[in-house]
Amino acid sequence: MFNQASAMVRCLDSILNQTLRDLEVILVNNGSTDQSLAICRNYEVKDPRVRVINLATPNVSLARNAGLEAAQGEFIGFVDSDDWIEPDMMESMVDLCQKTGSQVCLCNFLFEQETRSTPVAIDITKQVLDRDEIFNHLILNMLAPDPARPYQKEIKGSVFRILAKKDLFDQTSLRFDPEIGYMEDLIFTVRLLLSIDRLCLDQGLMYHYVVTGDSASKQHRENLFVSLLDVINLLETALQEGNRYNEALPRLNYRLANTAIRSIINIVHESNPNPLTKKIAQIDRIVNYTKLQTILPALELDHLNASRSWVITAIQQRRSRALYLYFKVNKHFLDPTPPQS
Repeated sequence: MFNQASAMVRCLDSILNQTLRDLEVILVNNGSTDQSLAICRNYEVKDPRVRVINLATPNVSLARNAGLEAAQGEFIGFVDSDDWIEPDMMESMVDLCQKTGSQVCLCNFLFEQETRSTPVAIDITKQVLDRDEIFNHLILNMLAPDPARPYQKEIKGSVFRILAKKDLFDQTSLRFDPEIGYMEDLIFTVRLLLSIDRLCLDQGLMYHYVVTGDSASKQHRENLFVSLLDVINLLETALQEGNRYNEALPRLNYRLANTAIRSIINIVHESNPNPLTKKIAQIDRIVNYTKLQTILPALELDHLNASRSWVITAIQQRRSRALYLYFKVNKHFLDPTPPQS
């Protein structure tokens, strides 16, 4: 928990008021400078189920790893300090794992903005998935949406929607990489799902995922393309280790194309303080990226809408200024959308 004191009480109350009473609640304070630690200590005194770990370094991966190391329960879940959960989330997901013999449970969630609440649900009707179904229906769609299904959304691979058996982490030594500064939970989730044989889906809208007005997703991020390429490289490594790389390669190629589009949008964003000449130069570096230009001719564009098809073609033709002007005029692309399923 890092500088989230204003939302922490709601978060902690939602956890401690779960219908499943047999809980171990580990609060990891990772370098906060507000009243977060004092609030955590207060809950620790009031409720014997609460244990506080205080870390000096503000690193979310280190914080989650500290929680994983300290946990003693049968199942492990993650809740971010500015979010909150439904009263029956833990009981529902634990019961489903036990009834189906699953190692992991995934739930749906609500995307909470200042003025609206948007449900985000996985479009899968089956309750239990085997290893191949986990790969085909979840992992591939966490990499990129299926281009043959133009209205399908990418599945959000965040750990907040996961409940997993603790022995998975004990057996595999799976941990978050503290050196990864972006999408560390996606990489963790893909590695976790590659290691299991059975998963269940809880169709309830169990988690409230909050995005505030000052969210980083709404701001320009310098060197985003490089960060996103690092994510792709780590995903490729995980898939190679899981012997699924060749099957995943077409979807990885679409992810690279989507990464280029997202990075260009980031450059055009009005919060980018760089001069126009530098913005165009940054777009030039993206469209001239060798691997990107290698995979673009093989992408099937027939299933894409006209807008995305035009953008990919413009990238292939290295039309940096046209891309800049396109996203500058079509400002709706610059606004963050609700997260994928």
